[in-house]
Amino acid sequence: MQKKEKIQKLLSSTEKIKVSYSLSGPIEFLAYISLFERQLYYEAHDALEYLWLNSKNTPFATFYKALIQLAGAFVHLKKNWEYPTHPKHLTRTRPACRLLILAEKNLKPYSFCYGLDAQALLNFVQTYRASIQSKNINPWSPDKAPSLLQFIKPATSLKA
Repeated sequence: MQKKEKIQKLLSSTEKIKVSYSLSGPIEFLAYISLFERQLYYEAHDALEYLWLNSKNTPFATFYKALIQLAGAFVHLKKNWEYPTHPKHLTRTRPACRLLILAEKNLKPYSFCYGLDAQALLNFVQTYRASIQSKNINPWSPDKAPSLLQFIKPATSLKA
């Protein structure tokens, strides 16, 4: 299966998120939220990357980029948790923090996008990164995985 077909299949999993939270926006964004909630961070990254690549000159390009970086950070943290003694995965907290810093930078210009409170998400990302750096441990685990749903409000405007 080619990447485009794989993404289309992933996009079909968004209806529950869309209905439950009265979300609007591109289907790729909705798929990102749905996949992130299921801790499928790499797949969430892929779903949104397709949209980002096709919207680089729009007001939302940096927002999409921030969410892609966020998912990438959690790919690293999840791998670190799953394989804590593996030489490659042992050091994944450092690249995760670098991606969280980039996500912070790219979230700063936004307030609400498609119902997601970008400033509340930014505060969470800053706190999460600081926790990793100060304690030098990975706080991620399947039962403590962050949820983006806590940052979603009913979409009333699609302004950046």
